[in-house]
Amino acid sequence: MIQISSQSIVKGRMLNTNDTSLFISEIDQLLKKLDFKGIIELTKNYQFDFIDSQELKIFIERAEEEHTNWYENPLEIKINAIEAFQTKCIACFFGKSIKAYHAEYIQMKDDKLPGRIIYSKSIAIYFEIKNNELFDFGWCNAFLGKNEMAAL
Repeated sequence: MIQISSQSIVKGRMLNTNDTSLFISEIDQLLKKLDFKGIIELTKNYQFDFIDSQELKIFIERAEEEHTNWYENPLEIKINAIEAFQTKCIACFFGKSIKAYHAEYIQMKDDKLPGRIIYSKSIAIYFEIKNNELFDFGWCNAFLGKNEMAAL
């Protein structure tokens, strides 16, 4: 199934066991670098026969938006650190464990204190795995932050 807003559609297996493991590993490596263009290219390398083309398009559009926000930002973003962490969804897949990536960055052309304020942002992706096979994946928009997870 693919999650779009609050709707989901039940789908069949997307990838076999070997491809699932490889796909998740590759996505993880790309997100540790915030390489959204790489994620777009990666999705083209796999046969997602069970994904509605519109649903995959929405996933790719979000990756394109993230790329623009990070790498084509007029404030000129410089990433200081990226840290991966396990978290939990607090909305569509309530309680499901997901993987998040927390980035600290500065804005070199910030109006107030250029290059001196450290900002942070987290993004997350979920994978639905059954019997080691991928059934669903997508961006998670509501999850516990790094500090919230540490408090649990």
